[in-house]
Amino acid sequence: MSKISADHLSRVAYVYVRQSTADQLTNNPESRRRQYGLATRAQELGWTNVIVIDDDLGVRVAEQQGPGSSDYWRRSALAPPGPCSR
Repeated sequence: MSKISADHLSRVAYVYVRQSTADQLTNNPESRRRQYGLATRAQELGWTNVIVIDDDLGVRVAEQQGPGSSDYWRRSALAPPGPCSR
């Protein structure tokens, strides 16, 4: 029996891909690959509406609030998300 219900699958699945520095982008490609893989996994589990937000790659939150996190909050207010990963 699955813990994922039809109600879950009817929601939007957001995947927020995040790496804060240019160094992380350069030296941690596996981390980024695995984060993008969460979108594929959501589709494998049955979600049809999967949105990947990756506008904040290389942006430090301490410096500014990245456009990706702002986009997530705006979108989730319009369509409450199902699973979230960050």
